[in-house]
Amino acid sequence: MLTDAKLRALAKPNGNKHPIKVADRDGLCVVVTPKGSVTFTYRFRWLGKQQNVGLGKYPLMSLVEARQKHDECRRWVAEGKDPRSQLALARQANIEALTVGQMLDNWLSDTNRKDVNDLRRTFAKHIPKEFMRLTADDVGATTWKRLLKDVAEGKRHKPAPVAAGFLLQNIRLAMNYAKSERLMTSSALEHIEVKHVGKKQAERERVLDAKEIRDLLAWSDDIRHPFYYRAMVKLLLTFGSRTQEIRLSTVGEWDLLEKVWKCPVENSKNGEVITRPIPDEVMPLIQVLIDNAHQTGSELLLSESKPHTTVAGYGSRLPEKLGHEKWTFHDLRRTFASHLADDGADLTIIDVLLGHKLPKIQRIYNRSTLMTQKREVMDKWIGILRAVQNG
Repeated sequence: MLTDAKLRALAKPNGNKHPIKVADRDGLCVVVTPKGSVTFTYRFRWLGKQQNVGLGKYPLMSLVEARQKHDECRRWVAEGKDPRSQLALARQANIEALTVGQMLDNWLSDTNRKDVNDLRRTFAKHIPKEFMRLTADDVGATTWKRLLKDVAEGKRHKPAPVAAGFLLQNIRLAMNYAKSERLMTSSALEHIEVKHVGKKQAERERVLDAKEIRDLLAWSDDIRHPFYYRAMVKLLLTFGSRTQEIRLSTVGEWDLLEKVWKCPVENSKNGEVITRPIPDEVMPLIQVLIDNAHQTGSELLLSESKPHTTVAGYGSRLPEKLGHEKWTFHDLRRTFASHLADDGADLTIIDVLLGHKLPKIQRIYNRSTLMTQKREVMDKWIGILRAVQNG
């Protein structure tokens, strides 16, 4: 009898010169190639001769699913139907069915998420092409769990339990979208939780202290480092903004006469325009960035288009260069908020500057842009940075 443990052991290069067969029961067996490819097959008698038909490859087809398909084939034989013909008919019917790849692509194409390209790369990295071609409705919970556990355990890449949990959450969103569009009916992921296949990303509580801020400001002023990232760091630390708000920012968002930066809806995570005052201290930097953009013919404030993963990767390596404990560019937002709160700044104004969506009652009350209050808080923050820099 086959078991999951035995199948996992078989699915490895074995050094044999020829494929081997390992039986389960009633004609069901697996054929294992020297390279460790495992295929479920059904051996049956038809018109007086022994025949074989392939059922599917492990682990894309689980042992439970193979036995279910095997039982179906046995019923066909008992009814006088050739399993090979029946399986061929089923495959033909599935040609028009939604595949896993189509399910994910439909969702990504119709979603308004800002990280669509990153999601495409993540799906392509962790989901094999042959899995993408499977009919989405036919992929059972066991098969999904096996795929995600392989990601968590590092069967194809490095072990990535957080990535497995992230995949589960986003594949479930894609599946729910396909169901809402009447493109599929499966609820295979409904009862699978992140803890079953991986783990959630740990919540970080990282706030840079005065020395770390001083180090970072000194780094941003050092011309030996890439100008793109020096400007990125200076703007992130000044405004407490999200990385994408700076990375995707265009010259037209910055009004140097009114000293106002308006982050548009398409770059704003809260779905609203975020209006921030521009402190005098960063006006020269903004002017240089705008001049550079005009000279290069770019609409982008930073003149270059870099993907989120590249910018985030650089940010994740920067603390080590500075001799700091780990932090990310996103932690600069928490640093902005925490130091301002400790200095007595209005928490609501801090939230507005961060671009957080306020509760409905506050949004109604604060229909003005609160620019005066925002400038007061930004002036307070610039004062904090100046004091830190002077040590």
